[in-house]
Amino acid sequence: DEAVTRDALTEWMRNRLYIWEDKPITTDSTDANETAHFVITLENTIKALAVKFIVLDNLMTLLSVSEDKDVYQAQTNVIKKLRTIAQQLDCIIMLVAHPRKSPTASRELTQDSISGSKDIVNLADMVLAYTRHNDEEKKDYARRLNILKNRRRGILLEGKSGVYLCYDSKSNR
Repeated sequence: DEAVTRDALTEWMRNRLYIWEDKPITTDSTDANETAHFVITLENTIKALAVKFIVLDNLMTLLSVSEDKDVYQAQTNVIKKLRTIAQQLDCIIMLVAHPRKSPTASRELTQDSISGSKDIVNLADMVLAYTRHNDEEKKDYARRLNILKNRRRGILLEGKSGVYLCYDSKSNR
């Protein structure tokens, strides 16, 4: 029964999953301290709640950059701060970064596909790509997850060696 499943999942998530939604940091912001405020809030939350896994969606919402400043340097600064927090507080921070717009939709994503500063990839321990694919042999699986960088284990799953995923709307899994 869907209601029973939903209630069981809700109970399991209690004190395990926290969703913090704040207003996006806008590029025309006059408050140059918004990014710093976010980083301090993130660090305090990790400490207070003993958080071990954080998903930040997405990089561009974390930046407060006026048009006269270098967006790539701002990205590098945020990435370095997040990496330091993850190392010091022994947690995983997954940062969503979108790919560049590709002239051909069939092109495979690589580390170079990530839009923005090269430090996004350079400073990451792991780079994952979640994409639609055009592999006819796996047409029942709408998405594919690839590992493009793996500093810890060295194992990569690129191209067709990735993990094929599908979504079952009946079970919501």
